[in-house]
Amino acid sequence: LSHGGTCQVRCKGKSGSATATCHDGWLVLPPLRCTQEDQAVCTVPAPDENSIFNPKQGSQIASKQSLKVTCKEGYGLPGGKAQGSYTCYRGEIAFGQLCSTCGTWTIGVKGKRYQNPGWDKITFHGVASDVFEVTGVATGSDQDPVKNCGQFGQPEQLILQEKSTSTLVTALSCSNQEIEITSSQFAQGRCI
Repeated sequence: LSHGGTCQVRCKGKSGSATATCHDGWLVLPPLRCTQEDQAVCTVPAPDENSIFNPKQGSQIASKQSLKVTCKEGYGLPGGKAQGSYTCYRGEIAFGQLCSTCGTWTIGVKGKRYQNPGWDKITFHGVASDVFEVTGVATGSDQDPVKNCGQFGQPEQLILQEKSTSTLVTALSCSNQEIEITSSQFAQGRCI
């Protein structure tokens, strides 16, 4: 399709259809209901003992609407987040980690080519259920906190992040080496 061109799209084996439009090389699909489950509502379940749900238990929320989650005092969501949301889809709410004990993580990382000062003792205020990873983000992208690896001919900035929420812990180095997590210890404390 050329820019602005349209075509009909439909669900496999179904009779309903909608018009899709080509925009800058992308096929833009409108909302298309293929099954009745697409519009199913969700009933808010009972929260665990450390979480607060809004709307409350027993309430119904429409498909693609969100349930807001906050935590009781002394607890937080992964990545140190104060609140989160989970979306109703096809009659179900898919929960990730809920509220967990707040505290401070001390994480050690080690580079295979070189080691920067402080990499053996990186601190992060989060929750006991946090999981960490070293990953690369494109140099100069919105996720790149430093934006200088391009001057060294490196395509990525390596960062340490909380895995389930992609919350940045710290920038490490450019992608000219491999970095691994060597240790992680959690100490219970107050929520920050």
